[in-house]
Amino acid sequence: MLDFDSLTILIGIIILVLINLFLRYKKKKSVLYLTFYSIFFIYILYVIKYTIFPIPIQGPWIEEMKRMPFFSNLNTIPFNFKTFYQEQIILNIILTIPFGFGISYIFKTSWKRIFYIGVLLGATIELLQFLISLLVGFLYRTIDINDIILNFLGVIIGYIIFKIFSQVFLFSVGKYKIKLSPFLEYIYIISKGDFPN
Repeated sequence: MLDFDSLTILIGIIILVLINLFLRYKKKKSVLYLTFYSIFFIYILYVIKYTIFPIPIQGPWIEEMKRMPFFSNLNTIPFNFKTFYQEQIILNIILTIPFGFGISYIFKTSWKRIFYIGVLLGATIELLQFLISLLVGFLYRTIDINDIILNFLGVIIGYIIFKIFSQVFLFSVGKYKIKLSPFLEYIYIISKGDFPN
């Protein structure tokens, strides 16, 4: 079993440090941007942990799984939730709500972009699961079009929450004349629909 262990976390942190160095010194991104980027990156690591790992690479039951029809755990019928538990539906949505909320702090977004990103996120997760399944010789996870739909829904909900939060934040700053620290100013700029350098 290839699991999301301390080595995987270490590799993720090394990648994050290298990306941050590139963004800071080549792209001249601010420390605040790097802070938000790092939080988002760590969140993505946890999405990978819960959607991709563990990956079965050895064990007596693997040979038995390889004898099953390869596409036995594949569902291409939208809104067919017969194999889903209510908890799975909720968790698939909750998983991507932070994505929909947080993406605006590292990329300039719009409803159109969020729509495409939401579909792409769910499709990428399912595609990775499928490619890993091809490598190990059997579908090690259920690949389901409904996961894509539910992940997309989570991204949209997260973006709606971001939009509501932004309006409340802008209203509060204006009404109560809140003095903005650099951190709050970054949030203020994003909330207005601009994007800091």
